[in-house]
Amino acid sequence: MKKIELYQFGQMRMEGKIHANDLIILPGKIIDNWRREKGHLLQLKDIEIVEKNITNYRYLIVGCGFNNRMKIHKEIFDWIQKNDIIFFYGNSNDIVKVYNETIERSKNLVALFHLTC
Repeated sequence: MKKIELYQFGQMRMEGKIHANDLIILPGKIIDNWRREKGHLLQLKDIEIVEKNITNYRYLIVGCGFNNRMKIHKEIFDWIQKNDIIFFYGNSNDIVKVYNETIERSKNLVALFHLTC
């Protein structure tokens, strides 16, 4: 997994490539143009690819937007606790730093980023 080189409102750069849509970062794969059913509400159904492969990950990192507008449904917190996942979430700018620090220690993570509001 590669570090995030740049994050600013609506854009993220990794490996020299600019992403301008929300994304999911998995080991060896980036899912660009990630959408949620209810836009600014993260629900369990929005992260099916993570849920199906949870035994492969120890960390879940969620950037909730430049202004922290994306909210996280309680079912996500319940699921995280049930699966004993180490979870970080918050303002996307701050969470980029957490992501970059975490990949130095472990490649066993998945990250979700809302890039705008």
